[in-house]
Amino acid sequence: MERSEKIRTVEQLLRKYTVTKTYINNLYADIEDYEARLQLPAAPKVPSLSPTPRGSGKSLSQEEREYLKREEMTENVRKMQAELGKIEPMIKRLERSLEALTETDRRIIEARYINGYSWPMVARAAYSSEGYVRKRSKMVIELIADMILGPKEIMVQMLLTFF
Repeated sequence: MERSEKIRTVEQLLRKYTVTKTYINNLYADIEDYEARLQLPAAPKVPSLSPTPRGSGKSLSQEEREYLKREEMTENVRKMQAELGKIEPMIKRLERSLEALTETDRRIIEARYINGYSWPMVARAAYSSEGYVRKRSKMVIELIADMILGPKEIMVQMLLTFF
């Protein structure tokens, strides 16, 4: 991944952080609801009120409908868990990266990218000048990109063998 691509990715993650966090919380709530519904006992068998079949002549019994509904709910839970498996690790990386920043750097990033403040408002939130926060934000975004997506070049220690 190219450096400018990494920076754009991090900026996009930061701008959508609140929405993504809410989406993750909603997925967890939906999974919990589905699992609670799956724990409920099946509906009791009720005899059909009409002896004639509906429409096509193929009618599902109540047990079959209940079974299909449970299968659908189980599949929905599986899909939501798979989605969480894709989204959540990146958000957790972002959160750990934000926690590793200094207080001033974190205020700059949160104010500008997460809360969408203007530069003068970012400067007030960070107790710094506007010029400083503009310059510092670029450096901090690069730092976060390295924390989340890996540094540009990782130093590899060479194994030295002495004879």
